[in-house]
Amino acid sequence: MENLRNKYYEWIVSKSYFDSYSHEFKSKTTEDKLRNLALYLNDGGDLHFAINSYKSDRSENTLSSLTNTILFYIEYIRTGETNDKLSMLLEKYLSEYQLISLLAAELKARLVLEFESSDDYSVIKKIYKIDIGGYVIEKYLNQDQLTKKEQLISIFKGDLRNDFDLGDFNENIPD
Repeated sequence: MENLRNKYYEWIVSKSYFDSYSHEFKSKTTEDKLRNLALYLNDGGDLHFAINSYKSDRSENTLSSLTNTILFYIEYIRTGETNDKLSMLLEKYLSEYQLISLLAAELKARLVLEFESSDDYSVIKKIYKIDIGGYVIEKYLNQDQLTKKEQLISIFKGDLRNDFDLGDFNENIPD
């Protein structure tokens, strides 16, 4: 059961985090949302639990943007922009559960703690940031020595160093 004392929980189960079609979604910057999602995970939160809680009292219309929002977050973390090739492959082969797992892994891997000091160096502040960009899909598309499934797994995991199980997916879906 989720620890509801996680201070980020109430924020991230709102429309401003998972409904990219809503006007609330634009109320925070993407970087702020990604950082808060990562801090939620860092404080012991479970992204699957939070998203299931978010889904529990939403209409089908509101939930229609959830997958697109998760894809947007993954694309943005990896590239700093949208990437139609990556989004298409992720949406085609991975379930919503797998996309949430991938997003959680990206958020955990890219949360960075930096220290900032004032002009007089008497106060040092901890600042959490999300490392954005660096992923180049072409690097993973041009791996001829791999089977289709190995290549897809390579694309999905991208630059993530930590190994995690994405689960089964059907690599035989026609292109």
